Amino acid sequence: MDQKNLRRASVLVTAQTLHHLRKMAGSDNPRDLGRELDKMMITERRKKAWKKRESAGTAVRR
Repeated sequence: MDQKNLRRASVLVTAQTLHHLRKMAGSDNPRDLGRELDKMMITERRKKAWKKRESAGTAVRR
């Protein structure tokens, strides 16, 4: 099996944020919460990259 380049991280969130993360993940499994955080971070990075391209005038609409 391939070894992935993973690191442990702990995140401090409010009770409300934890509730919403669990709701989005669909379970109380910590692994699912981590995956949900990954999705959120990827989405934010894409938004920032898109805004950067739009401001530079190089964004292409499909």
